Amino acid sequence: MKKFFVFLVLVALVGAGVVVAAERDPKVAAWINRAAVWAGAKPPFDAAKTGEAAGERWRTAPVERGTLQSAVLATGTLQPVQTVQVSSQVSGQIVELIADFNSKVKPNDVIARLDPTTFQGKVASAEADLAVAEASIRSKQATLARARSELVRIDEAARDSDRALDRARQLVKTGAVTERSVEQAEVLKAQTYAQVVSSKADIALAEAEIRVAEANVEQKRAAVRIARTDLDRATIRSPIDGIVIDRQVELGQTVAASLSAPTLFVIAAALEEMQLEASIDEADIGRVREGQQVAFTVDAYPGRGFEGRVSQVRRAPKSVQNVVTYTAVVTADNSSGALFPGMTANVRLIVDTRKDVLRIPQAALRFRPAQPVADGQAQGGQVKRARTVNATAEEGRRARIYLLGADGGLKPVEVRVGLAADTMVEVSGDGVQAGDRVVTGRLDDAPERRRAPLGF
Repeated sequence: MKKFFVFLVLVALVGAGVVVAAERDPKVAAWINRAAVWAGAKPPFDAAKTGEAAGERWRTAPVERGTLQSAVLATGTLQPVQTVQVSSQVSGQIVELIADFNSKVKPNDVIARLDPTTFQGKVASAEADLAVAEASIRSKQATLARARSELVRIDEAARDSDRALDRARQLVKTGAVTERSVEQAEVLKAQTYAQVVSSKADIALAEAEIRVAEANVEQKRAAVRIARTDLDRATIRSPIDGIVIDRQVELGQTVAASLSAPTLFVIAAALEEMQLEASIDEADIGRVREGQQVAFTVDAYPGRGFEGRVSQVRRAPKSVQNVVTYTAVVTADNSSGALFPGMTANVRLIVDTRKDVLRIPQAALRFRPAQPVADGQAQGGQVKRARTVNATAEEGRRARIYLLGADGGLKPVEVRVGLAADTMVEVSGDGVQAGDRVVTGRLDDAPERRRAPLGF
């Protein structure tokens, strides 16, 4: 019995010590109140004595004035602004590789060569055929010249036969010659004019043969040009100024261009400027415009940011597993050479910027006290648990926020919601100004554990 009495005395002394400590230190009283609430009992100390009435129980944030940026988040892939696949238009074996990965090239620089032996033989054969065709046309021209000379001779003979016939007809009238002489002159004339007609036909034929020979010469010249072109194509050249980012051929490999032109090299235009193709969700594409500023990062350089601008918004949709996206092309400076083609980028497109505006955390729009009182306290000095609501930061709508008053009470203020960006939102109104403290929640916000009252 004596031991039990001593135990009760010790318990009383401990309780008295706790009460004294709570009276002297509001934080101790606040801690005991929270323990009582957690246990499901009534808080033993007045909220005004715990310091909670002075605002210690509220989680607050300052109302700031500054710049607010709304952004669309996306991912994308870096690509060169221009890439060219260099192919071979002729078949053959690679006998020389001049360019390799990362080789810098200029237009018409030789980057590879095919075995030219076959093409050189075709050029020689075509040139020989051309020489034969040109010799043939010269022969036809000589034949035409002879035919024209023969026509001149026969024309003179025809005129002689005309004069002989006239003379015979005059002489037969005087009786100097017989009628037979006239007949012979007429036959000679007819034969001579027949030779004239035949000679003109020979000339026309020679002229036609020359035209055929000339066409044949043009055909042979075309064959020579084709053969020389094929020989020139055996030398692979760079079409643009850039850098080789891919090589798909090896020395000694045979290139077959019979069905399609095989790709030998991929050359990218100078990589001082890169192109980022960002996939934008269909819900956000309406806010993306050409010229908007873009910030992005790549995994290769943690903590380092890059900038660019939207140069094109493509209207062609892409659908993957019923998710529709659109491509926004971003042009970015790469004078440092840090960005490589194919890198994955985390993109932040700045779609709106507001300067010198009041901004608060979006959580302040969702906070609601337990009951709508200006000082945040219920009757009897006990403060009930606050709550949050599903309030969206929709631009233009009106909302209520709660400022922390000088006396620690909550002051409801009506504001108009502006631009929302990340976790912050723009607000405006007569009752709020920079430097105010806006309430975003309780310091002890946590799921309550219900227990039976302990009966303090």
